[in-house]
Amino acid sequence: MDIFAILTARRDVLETVDRESWRQLVEHLIAEVESTFDCQLTPDSPDKWCLGSGFCVDIKEAQFRDRCPIYWKGILGATIIQDALYVTLTKFLYYGSHRLVARDGNEFVDYEYKQNDQGEWRWRLFGWFKDENEEYEDFDRP
Repeated sequence: MDIFAILTARRDVLETVDRESWRQLVEHLIAEVESTFDCQLTPDSPDKWCLGSGFCVDIKEAQFRDRCPIYWKGILGATIIQDALYVTLTKFLYYGSHRLVARDGNEFVDYEYKQNDQGEWRWRLFGWFKDENEEYEDFDRP
């Protein structure tokens, strides 16, 4: 199935998408993240990808920039909410082996992959958040 057809499909169609189509969508989104954020990513190996009615893939920046030990890792994911696919990128920042937290306590940043008014698909900043339910405590260390 075409990746843009998946991105715009309704729940009944999304529930029939095969694993290969989900894999192709993930690979497309990884390339979009690399292009948007000007970085090289190292995703988990495809056998660790959680694919089904949506997906969840751990990713991280492949290397430090200009010998600076600040980098990010996160989760590229999609889930069906109401009747549509909701695609997100959650990023955690690190300095060496320490996860960074903002002064206001925000711990991660979320982006949404959405179609803009011109019909182009882009990553859009959704906001910075605290891990209030400790669902991301596995990301405390790189």
